[in-house]
Amino acid sequence: HDIQFNFIGYVVMIANVFASTSYLLYMRYVMSRDEEAKSFFDQWTLSYYNNIISLPFLIVQCSSELQLYLANSADYNYFQFYVFMIISGINGLLISVCSLWTISVTSPTTFAIVGALNKVPLTILGFLLFDVKINVSGGISIALGLVAGFLFTFSKIVYK
Repeated sequence: HDIQFNFIGYVVMIANVFASTSYLLYMRYVMSRDEEAKSFFDQWTLSYYNNIISLPFLIVQCSSELQLYLANSADYNYFQFYVFMIISGINGLLISVCSLWTISVTSPTTFAIVGALNKVPLTILGFLLFDVKINVSGGISIALGLVAGFLFTFSKIVYK
């Protein structure tokens, strides 16, 4: 088994939670400031700026992968590879736009809960596709995630 406690891993995850929450709250603030800001900072504009901001990280990653690409360039000369790369880029753009739209119409808490809960079906699908035996702790984790999602949804409906 490769599951074990790693202090650095938990520190990185906690930092990720704080960074994601701060980002979501800031984006919510920017998108709801005033009418002029709302008209300029629509989902497409924010998605464009978010993707531009990520370009330096992508360029660093691509420059380190360039030698690997040149060594195995025969693998990347298929039409299907380029079609899948274009589809992947379009999907990334649409996910970014949809995420920003979701932030604008829901609360950051709801967005975070939905982001956490979408892992439950993926986990179940992973168990089924990769023929992994579900142990007690895995079953409890899945059940806990489902119960948390139902309780959150129930509380949003009842206390609305």
